[in-house]
Order: sequence, then structure tokens, then C-alpha cells
Amino acid sequence: MILSGPGYSVDVPFGFTLFGQTPIVGFHWLLPPGSSQTPVGVPAILQIRPVEPNDLPGLLTNLYNFENPFVAQVNAANLGLSQVIGIAPTRQVGLLQGTAHIRELNAINVRGFTLRVMIIVIQGPQSAVEVAIWLDLFRWVEFTAACLDFVGRIRLAGNNPAPPPQLRAVIDQNHTDQIEYQFVSQNNQTIPLTSMPTTIRGRTIINAQQVILTGDINGTGIAIGDHTIARVS
Repeated sequence: MILSGPGYSVDVPFGFTLFGQTPIVGFHWLLPPGSSQTPVGVPAILQIRPVEPNDLPGLLTNLYNFENPFVAQVNAANLGLSQVIGIAPTRQVGLLQGTAHIRELNAINVRGFTLRVMIIVIQGPQSAVEVAIWLDLFRWVEFTAACLDFVGRIRLAGNNPAPPPQLRAVIDQNHTDQIEYQFVSQNNQTIPLTSMPTTIRGRTIINAQQVILTGDINGTGIAIGDHTIARVS
């Protein structure tokens, strides 16, 4: 399945389900593999939409001003959240497609579920897209890799076609309370994306030592190294 909108296209990874779309304007909502609609909602969902050039400055201003209580309240409501409980500073990283502006937060949605929300605005040479990812934080192990793989496959107008980067998880044996996900480019450059918790409120989400032994999280290879991203707090 290939999805597209003004200025972008993406070769959707296997297993994603189209949940809703407005093709004429390039809005698409997808469920990653293993996520499905239930009476209480969905455990993981991804949205991609194009960003018009005139709208990009305002969108980035909102993203960088999320710590402002008024801006946070408006943005949280637009994201279907009732309470923000943890937030990380907006970061810029260089992707193959262009500059990615990444904002992450932990939040409670209107149904009372704890979520990790990632907002990624990718600014390319001729166009831009916004990707929003909502994950049940207690089930991030099931969905994070697939959603980040999707991000790596996005193509923006004006870019030369290139193979998607490899995704890997990194465990720092001195800080096993979190696992970092990175892209690895064709020239072996590492691009840090997010850091996910191994325990939440005393509940073990994933046993880091066991993962080190198996060397794999849902098909994502494990590397031992230093973390570069602090967890959302």
C-alpha cells in the first residue's frame, strides 16, 4: 500500500491497516500491526498529513511553545488528551527527508488511558508533513518499532529516492530503565528518535536484561551503547 498527499508519499510497511482518510487533502489515519478498534478505543494509531508552507511557521511555533500552559491546553485538547503528565523538549534531528522537529509527551486521554504521544514535523526542501503517533504507554513494546519504521519510509518532494534507514534499539547497561530507538543511515550515522521506559509505576514493561540475551524487540535488533535522549518526565 502506497499512501500519498500533497508533497509526500509513503510505502506503508506490511501489517498496517487504514483506519480513515481524507485523500483529497492527504490526511490518513492508520493502525500499526496488532492494533485494532475496541469498545474503549485503540491501543495505537498514527496520523500523517501534509503541512502547507504558510501553515508551517505557526505549527512549529506551537510545537516549541508547548510548555506554555495555554498553548499546552489547546494542543492537548486538539490531540484528544485530558491531561499532560510528562513532557520532553522539542528536538531537531536530521533525517534523510529533511529536518525533523520532534515533541514527545506522556498524557492521559479522555478515556483515562496513559499514552505516549509523538509529534514529528518533517521539513523537506519543497514540502513538509506532520506525523502524530498515539501509543498506549503500557504497550509501547508492541507498536513503537512499526510506527518509527513508517516514519523512515516517508518520501518528500524534492528528495532523491533512498532506501529507508535501519531501525535499532539501544540499551545502556548502566541505565536499563529506558530503551532508545535510533535510525542508522546508509553511512552508519545514528539518528536518535525516542526513549521508552522499561518500567512504569513499578510495573515492568520489558525486561532489559532478557532483551539483551535475545537481541531483539519485535524484529528490531538490539545494540549495547550509550543513550543520548533523556526519557520523558
